[in-house]
Amino acid sequence: MQTRKLNARIKFQRRSTVVDAFGNEEGGWVDLGVERFGELKPTRGGEDVQASRLTGKAMFDFWVRSDAGTRNVGTGDLAVDVRTGRAFNVRFNEDMTGQNGWRLMALESGVAGG
Repeated sequence: MQTRKLNARIKFQRRSTVVDAFGNEEGGWVDLGVERFGELKPTRGGEDVQASRLTGKAMFDFWVRSDAGTRNVGTGDLAVDVRTGRAFNVRFNEDMTGQNGWRLMALESGVAGG
């Protein structure tokens, strides 16, 4: 992994829920304060059938340097490309090198957030 391959800037968000006066849960995405450069590469795409229609989805690999912030990102979190605003669901976040230097995150686009 070389610095010149860090082609994307991704920020991470987590769903926050608040109960209103009537007992209903309201929520939205709040920033985790984790924004990192990394290498974003498309891996594969596919189609799902939702409401009797085909919908496209795509998987991406995001390689990022390991630190306390990136280790805290979970599978229920949202990754947002800072440049384009495109949102991804985090499906996987692990240390694939075994040396705690880089983390691989599997990100999925084209699906409902959360």
